Amino acid sequence: MRTMTSVAAGTWTVDLTAPDTTIDSSPASPSGNTTPTFAFSSNEAGSTFLCKLDKKKFRACSSPKTYKNLKRGKHTFKVEAIDADGNVDKSPAKDKFTIVG
Repeated sequence: MRTMTSVAAGTWTVDLTAPDTTIDSSPASPSGNTTPTFAFSSNEAGSTFLCKLDKKKFRACSSPKTYKNLKRGKHTFKVEAIDADGNVDKSPAKDKFTIVG
């Protein structure tokens, strides 16, 4: 009996580079607008995003992100990208703004 063997060959890449997140547009500050909208992007196509307002937890979001009926005062918006390989931007983009009224 004759035994045959085969060799599998292939190439692959390992992506360990986190994406970079950019806030493309944000509300004027100070502003009386209690419904601010933020547009953002990543340098890696196919990225998903997590957004956070003030001390709340990061939650899945997409661009543009609008918050409604915010109270007067200082606020901080943060957004981080996650690329298709699961790498997370460890330095989220941040925008500080103030709502006056």
